[in-house]
Amino acid sequence: MVVFATLVEAGSMRRAGSALGISTSAVSQQVAKLERDFKVVLLHRTTRRFVLTEAGEAFYRDCRQVRDAAHAARERLLAAREAPEGELVVSAPSMLAEMTLPLALAPLLRVYRRLNLRLLVADERFDLVDSKVDIAIVVGRVPDSTLVGHLLATWQLILCASPAYLAERGVPLEADDLGEHDLLGLAQDYIPESFTLEDAEGREALLMWRARHLSTSQSALRRMAIDGLGVSVQAREEVDDELRLGRLVRVLPQWIVGRAAVRALTWSRSREVPKVRLALDTIRRFFAKRATDAASTMSVHHGT
Repeated sequence: MVVFATLVEAGSMRRAGSALGISTSAVSQQVAKLERDFKVVLLHRTTRRFVLTEAGEAFYRDCRQVRDAAHAARERLLAAREAPEGELVVSAPSMLAEMTLPLALAPLLRVYRRLNLRLLVADERFDLVDSKVDIAIVVGRVPDSTLVGHLLATWQLILCASPAYLAERGVPLEADDLGEHDLLGLAQDYIPESFTLEDAEGREALLMWRARHLSTSQSALRRMAIDGLGVSVQAREEVDDELRLGRLVRVLPQWIVGRAAVRALTWSRSREVPKVRLALDTIRRFFAKRATDAASTMSVHHGT
């Protein structure tokens, strides 16, 4: 149908073949096939020109619409390849979804007005298929090896509590002292029941985490710690403000509870989708800048 529309507008089979990048005989064969398949004469040929029949004129109008629609579809695909549009579905744990991700994605969303964000917030792991997730932000182990993991940051996990709680219950001096304290725990199946503490000299100590209070939300645990309900494991990078303002203080500051990788998970071919590619690049730049800024702040603080 595209060949026939091009033939009518070109005025000859030679010019039509040149426009389409095919031979003159190929154009003739396509027209002959149309007439044979539909059992109708579309044009009368002479040695130098052709004349459309009444059926050919009506058929040309339909062919032109098909050809124009195909061209428009191609242009839309080419445009979509460069400019992101549609719905971007991102899942993230509550700590990151509250402030970090909206801040990270804001520049992208302001520039691309046809891109819409749907942010799924929960500390349990989403099913990327059922939820149609484009990018999943996870902390800790990667749940599915079929996904591609993009490392964003490595967090230092620390113990913390409120000054009021420690004033009432006492300050733990050794890891064993935590057995006498109220511990706060994240009620998710990917959270271990024990942690390996590390100190600056490389020594290790096993800490069994038997929580008195549980929550499915890491943000709720942070709030519970601030409100004096117990000792919590938190990512240092995520509670910097609380530590600086004195709402939380380090518990057993000589130890860290380990490190947790923060990753963005995508499907293997997602880099071909503009909205995913640009969003992932934006998130990675944000985390890289935040790590650089944090390192600079620490250098100034220590006078190095």
